[in-house]
Amino acid sequence: MGRIVLLAPGEHIKKQGEKLRETLENKDNLEIRISHMEAAVWQARGMDKKQVDVLIARGDTARLLKESGLPFPVVDIGITDDSIVQCIMKAEEISGAEEPSIGIVGMETFIERVKSFFKILRSKVTLYEAQSGSNIQEMVNKAKRDGVKVLIGGDLVCRYAKAAGLKCVMTGTTYELVEKAYNSALDLQHSIEIERKKAEEMNTIFNTVTDAIISLNEEGRITTMNKRAENILDKAGITYQGQPVERLFGEEKSKLIWEAMEKGRSNNGITVDIQEKNYAMNIVPIRVDGKNKGVIVTLSSVYELQKMETKIRKGMYLKGNTADYTFADIKGRSEAFNHTINLAKTFAPLQSSVLIIGQTGTGKEMFAQSIHNSSDRRDGPFVAVNCGSIPDNLIESELFGYVDGAFTGAKKGGKMGLFELAHNGTIFLDEISEMNLQGQVRLLRVIQEQQIRRIGSDMVIPVNVRIIAACNTNLKQMVEEHRFRKDLYYRLSVLVLQLPELKKDRGM
Repeated sequence: MGRIVLLAPGEHIKKQGEKLRETLENKDNLEIRISHMEAAVWQARGMDKKQVDVLIARGDTARLLKESGLPFPVVDIGITDDSIVQCIMKAEEISGAEEPSIGIVGMETFIERVKSFFKILRSKVTLYEAQSGSNIQEMVNKAKRDGVKVLIGGDLVCRYAKAAGLKCVMTGTTYELVEKAYNSALDLQHSIEIERKKAEEMNTIFNTVTDAIISLNEEGRITTMNKRAENILDKAGITYQGQPVERLFGEEKSKLIWEAMEKGRSNNGITVDIQEKNYAMNIVPIRVDGKNKGVIVTLSSVYELQKMETKIRKGMYLKGNTADYTFADIKGRSEAFNHTINLAKTFAPLQSSVLIIGQTGTGKEMFAQSIHNSSDRRDGPFVAVNCGSIPDNLIESELFGYVDGAFTGAKKGGKMGLFELAHNGTIFLDEISEMNLQGQVRLLRVIQEQQIRRIGSDMVIPVNVRIIAACNTNLKQMVEEHRFRKDLYYRLSVLVLQLPELKKDRGM
């Protein structure tokens, strides 16, 4: 973290700053230097951006600093209307004349400010606008030649006025104004620190992700790349800075990048060879206010992706959370069977819950797995649960999980529920008719809210799960007999698949 620097034009403001610094808990945060106009700009140019956060100055010095393209924000101490009036009244007083001749010397900002008082001034006041700090003395001498007896201006004006034998009233800056400017600078400093921290975090993320990231501007030239990209290219990123995209990816692949940029659409999964290795390239356009401002290109090692996919799938197989069957594995010959297959295929791409009704042995889970494998959730888990095999007192803990110490005998560290395991995939609730009423209530809430709460926890966990339920009984009759919740039945039976009997409809 840097510090705040007060560039005081003279001793008066310097003393106010020193008085303020004595009240600060962190006195090192405020540095005070005497510097004025162009000299202040020259001094600021030599400051280290890592050591200085904000500059404080007054009037035209502040204006010059702001216009000089410095990397620091500038806070203007300012001058109040009341202080200007007080200066004019004091000049009248010390002149000793009934019609005093008063001159005001300053840069453009201060002179324009004073002009607003002309209508209420009783005395004759002449304005002398200096073009720079170097010709303030010239303006003081001109005022003397014009017969001005009292000058009003800053510290430098008063020094030249005294040397010329003129009386002078210094435009004062109160302690309150210096304090107010410092507090404004402090707010800016805090904002800078927050932005600096965010930038450092983003830079850390940028350089630690496993993908190579390359940024291109709207002209198709490389602006930045992370360490991973440098490693892949086997060159320092600066080598490619400002170079056209064609130099990096060649004409053919570069056309795809230009196409994504011009159309404003992502182009993903492109294979590209770099240094005799295969990479998957994703192109994402950068759009600001509806206009193309470049693209972000990411490169993922195909070998690493395959290795990761194998690892994930292996872990899923060990847990049994996969679907092995597709519609091609389900055999049958009757017209009713073919109709059922076609109906199930139409259900597959939808996101709604499916209720499969069929006698034991008709292949309810095979249909459920086939629906899963034909949906956009095919790469997600398929979690099969036999509700009839789970004791009533364990159904909630199995489906929704529990936290450490939730109940006697709970596994240390808690346990993830089956709904969490099925996140971004499908959960198959076989023998749903066997679920007790308490479990039905919890299941209904999960369907409605798309989130679960582990037993013993006060935290909710969002889940994205498609439910396929199955039963071999008349579930609607169970609803009429009040053995199954009506609201849950309608939630589960958005899509209903009635499987044919084996002997009657499969030609067996």
